[in-house]
Amino acid sequence: MAGNINYIIYSIGLVIGLCILLIIIKLINRKRVMIVVLIISIPCFILCQTYFWNFTFNSYVKSYLFSSEVYLCELDNNLKNITITLPKRTVFKGKEDGCSPFYFTYISETEFQSFYEKELTRLKTSELIQNYYFIQEGVSEQKNRSGFFVELATGANIVISFQAKNVNHLAITYVRDN
Repeated sequence: MAGNINYIIYSIGLVIGLCILLIIIKLINRKRVMIVVLIISIPCFILCQTYFWNFTFNSYVKSYLFSSEVYLCELDNNLKNITITLPKRTVFKGKEDGCSPFYFTYISETEFQSFYEKELTRLKTSELIQNYYFIQEGVSEQKNRSGFFVELATGANIVISFQAKNVNHLAITYVRDN
């Protein structure tokens, strides 16, 4: 199930719209027009409902049409001046009113590693970060998570992690000093 409460309202609106359309066509009393409208509107209705209520299909469509391009957090002073580029076909899956680190992506672990090697090298060259390290959790056969530990020029740290179990999750987490 997709996680937007507005999808309930959209679904009800689609059902009402489809009913009104069918009533109007029924009142016109043209059978051929009714068949053509049903052939077009029913698959569109099913496609919209699938987008609203199937998480996998929703993420797949968003990865092409509405993908996230950068991680940007302006709520924390240590992260204000840094934007971290995200891989193509990455979809934001967190709260939009904060610095939510949750993303869903369609890249493999090797693509993740090579992408962020290049991106973090570019950020280090432009002196936005001090250093970065590749980290990997789990034993060699069952790697749970991999990622990069990044030391920002402000002295703060972030972790860019990738987990590929059943779905590919990407997280960018700010590590606060204790």
